[in-house]
Amino acid sequence: MTADSGVRIVGFAGCTSLGYALEPTLAAMGAGLNHFTETEIPNLFGTPVTTGALLDPDLPRIERLPALARIGLAEMQGLLAHVGLAHAPFMVGVPSDLTEEEEAALRHALHASAVVRPAVAWVPAGRASALLALARAADLIRRGSHRAIVFGGIDSLCAPATVQRLVAAERVLGPHTEGTIPGEAAMFGLLVSDSDAIRLPTSVEFDTGAHVRGTPFAELDRVSGDALASVLRALRQERPGRVDSIIAAHSGEGYFGRSFAHAYLREVDMMPEPLDVELIADCVGDVGAAAGVVGLAFSMYRMATNPVGPRGRMLVYSESDTGEVAAAIVMGAPASWQWRTAA
Repeated sequence: MTADSGVRIVGFAGCTSLGYALEPTLAAMGAGLNHFTETEIPNLFGTPVTTGALLDPDLPRIERLPALARIGLAEMQGLLAHVGLAHAPFMVGVPSDLTEEEEAALRHALHASAVVRPAVAWVPAGRASALLALARAADLIRRGSHRAIVFGGIDSLCAPATVQRLVAAERVLGPHTEGTIPGEAAMFGLLVSDSDAIRLPTSVEFDTGAHVRGTPFAELDRVSGDALASVLRALRQERPGRVDSIIAAHSGEGYFGRSFAHAYLREVDMMPEPLDVELIADCVGDVGAAAGVVGLAFSMYRMATNPVGPRGRMLVYSESDTGEVAAAIVMGAPASWQWRTAA
């Protein structure tokens, strides 16, 4: 899938382990900080598992997801009111393994909000889902189906049962494991047409996107960058030219880092020189289905605080355990990373 220009992300809102709102999250990420804490759950080597949790560590996922959604929606309501919108349709990325009860609880939390109208479209594709949601929302905006759409992702890997499963699969960070730090987040972005009168200093343009479905993580027997290389190639062919920086929105596991190393060598013509890659998991851990939009928000922050010229270009990509690989390029020169400061 590719996307044409003419669609803008006006601003972002949401929460991570670094804060109950966007600004403390981005400020902490910009400073390289984290809020990782040890749990009472041991890994396979007997040392405590580290997580990046915002909520009470003992809460189950069925309670964590609606709670995260309500926190993120509260700030999104402020952003919508700031630009004069009462509500908007939502396109939300979620975990691919939700139970019926978890999905029902999350849907109830979203539909109970006055800002979610007329409905929520579900994208259950794990880490890549927020970038897939962006692409689908952009297509609807271009076709004139809606004036504005909120896209985003909600996920938590911090529930005790989830952490236990990751331990059993040998996927948590440990003394002898290039694993992940489970995190959680609910993050959203507001998407409008470039011709719309809604404008904020935090706005960035959605330049292009691409995705493919590769081999699910559990079925891999060796590191492969094939799927990611295919996505990067589609981006380069659609919009030739180098990007200024790359935001990796994956789990932080060693496998995905090596996957990128394999893929980027095949598409060096679009890579920044020198190579500049930042990993969101270093600050927020693995935030699952929210990873892509957290990466996009951080790319906006980077363009605002460290401009590379009159029009920066940032690549954000993510890889799901289900095999979905998605990426997006955003560009612009946002005057601020804080939409609340806009008049």
